[in-house]
Amino acid sequence: MRASILLIPVLLLASASVFAGGNADRVRADETIIVPGRGAESIVLDSGIEEVLQSRKGETPVVTEEVSGGDVFRTVFGIRGCGPLPFTKIYYYEKSGVAVFSMKGRVCAVAGLNNRITDSGVDLQRGFEFFRFSYGNRGLYMQRRGGNTVCVYHETGIAVFDDDSDDDIDLYLVFPAGLHIKKSR
Repeated sequence: MRASILLIPVLLLASASVFAGGNADRVRADETIIVPGRGAESIVLDSGIEEVLQSRKGETPVVTEEVSGGDVFRTVFGIRGCGPLPFTKIYYYEKSGVAVFSMKGRVCAVAGLNNRITDSGVDLQRGFEFFRFSYGNRGLYMQRRGGNTVCVYHETGIAVFDDDSDDDIDLYLVFPAGLHIKKSR
């Protein structure tokens, strides 16, 4: 009995360290999982872009020209008040519906069109409002323009987009957790 009591803290420490490093392995191993703030589509944030290009054999991306002063939220999605999330190139994989944003040769964000499941078990196919309910209001920045809505969870590192306000998630974006919201003046 005494040995098992001493073993529990050791097991907890070991599992915590495996979990912390395991998120990157989990992202790489399962393209259907989204780990906010860490990666999606088998692409880990802060990976070298060459590693990504080699891992996606059989798919050739459309690559944008070098962008100077680009901000993923403002430049690509027209969202003011978030970020900044700078990028210099976009690698778009049309077949799989994945866009990889890079800065200085490193992955800074991943966007996907496919319905996926987050590491906390939230199924994007259940809709925009279900996602919002599941993630709550903590750290939420929401913007509506016309019939389109975006929810950005900057502390978590995920954004979801609902075009036409039909409760479908049309796009998700994973970026580094802890992104600060700019205060409007």
